[in-house]
Amino acid sequence: MNIEDYCSKLGWYLVTIPAGSKGPTSFGWQKPERALSDPDEARKYYEQNPTHNVGLLHGASGTCAIDIDHVENTKLIFEELGIDFSLLMNSAPQIIGRENRGKLIFKAPADLITHKIS
Repeated sequence: MNIEDYCSKLGWYLVTIPAGSKGPTSFGWQKPERALSDPDEARKYYEQNPTHNVGLLHGASGTCAIDIDHVENTKLIFEELGIDFSLLMNSAPQIIGRENRGKLIFKAPADLITHKIS
């Protein structure tokens, strides 16, 4: 899938992340009108900035993520909650940056309530 597909096929709002940064740095990045949602604009931006990273504006995109900071600990937590971690890992698109970490992306229900487990 290419950058335009994220916008056109999935309806995602993309947030630009400068190379070497851990997250967005532009003022107001969390506002949908500041995100890239037009496929042509997204393609042009990343053609001009090929080393930049891509973020996903979840609220505007209708998505949510499970952020995994340590796979083995996450497996233990999910096991305790009665969730099959392997089945979940195989059921969703994954973003894997560094070893032993990652994100699972899901379509968010309209009435989603978030919980943080530390």
